[in-house]
Amino acid sequence: MTAAIVVNDRLTQLASKDKAAQWQPRSAEELRNLTALAQAAVGFEAARGDLLQVEDLAFEDNRLQQPVSLPGQLLATAEASPILIKYAALLAGLLMVVAFGVRPALRHARLGPSAKGAARELPGRAEAAEPRVLRPPEPAEVDPERIKAQEIFEQVSGHLKREPTQSSRLLQSWIHSD
Repeated sequence: MTAAIVVNDRLTQLASKDKAAQWQPRSAEELRNLTALAQAAVGFEAARGDLLQVEDLAFEDNRLQQPVSLPGQLLATAEASPILIKYAALLAGLLMVVAFGVRPALRHARLGPSAKGAARELPGRAEAAEPRVLRPPEPAEVDPERIKAQEIFEQVSGHLKREPTQSSRLLQSWIHSD
């Protein structure tokens, strides 16, 4: 059996606001103790020709650890928490609905459709001095075909309400007649 074990340097001081973390290589005594521990764990037998090597190396993370600011710590905590991410996304969605849905709808309801068009027009100086008089709309020309179509629609609607079973049978027969 052949095994190799790599251990990281020992952390001597944690990173603080002003200083980076400090790491120190392990002593020869620590490496002997770790070797004995690893040999016991794997069932090492020298008579069998087993080899076990324990090495102390500085891991890549040791060099990259710089002091982390408070916003950086908060961001790291938020990234690691799926609950915070979920609620932040829900809050962002709610703000978008309010900003792009509710606010324009309230503004439209407050102004009204006729006031919105009137706000765009700038009255002349002569018109501004005189009060505006609202007149009722002029009656539109009545189309006889449209009146007849409306009467037929009302008759059919009334029949459907009075005789729903007969109407549904009629519709079924029309559908199945093809």
